[in-house]
Amino acid sequence: MASSIHELAVILGEDLATEDLVPVFSGFMKDLDEVRIGALKHLADFLKVFFRPCGMLLCNCVTSPFPVFVCY
Repeated sequence: MASSIHELAVILGEDLATEDLVPVFSGFMKDLDEVRIGALKHLADFLKVFFRPCGMLLCNCVTSPFPVFVCY
């Protein structure tokens, strides 16, 4: 799932992806290394779904064990 969340985001579109998939992605960032790596490999593809230039702020995604996502 972590390696294909970007595909689900494309299918669902910006609104549903923001509501339903951003919390899931955040959970992946707190999971095992293999899960985090799977999600991070497609981070750019995942973020492309969000058309607003600063619609999503990703803080400390790599360095913090507890990344924070803020959606506007």
